[in-house]
Amino acid sequence: MKAVFLFSTLFVLAFNCGSSQNMKEKQQDVVFVYEVSSRGFFQQTSISKETLVFSEDRTTKQGESYKVSEEDWNMLLGLLNNVEVSEFKNLTSPTNYRAIDGAAIATFRVKINDEVYQTPMFDNGYPPVEIKNLVEKVVKMGAIVVKS
Repeated sequence: MKAVFLFSTLFVLAFNCGSSQNMKEKQQDVVFVYEVSSRGFFQQTSISKETLVFSEDRTTKQGESYKVSEEDWNMLLGLLNNVEVSEFKNLTSPTNYRAIDGAAIATFRVKINDEVYQTPMFDNGYPPVEIKNLVEKVVKMGAIVVKS
């Protein structure tokens, strides 16, 4: 009886340790994507744990890659923890300048593991209040690499 209990306990512990390691690996599979477009204009900033890719090509086959610092990555994850990604689809734009060609159309999405959470369209420069800090950090990181 003791042997069965010991074996069961070891099995459960081994299974749990392996799954927590997998969870850590899966948590690292996060990608932030900010896209801006209008007639004749396109920009995409895509940020993963190690790489920022900036593209002005609508096919996104051509782009410039840059290394993401650990500090920037941790800041993005901290900002992500402050928002409810499952509510992205319900966010509303604070302005509607894009309807009269007053602003380019922007979208923001976060891919976490195999799930993609995307906002509805909003005006470039005027993200929904709930994700404003996160979007501004992604935009700022993209702007820095464009200048360099």
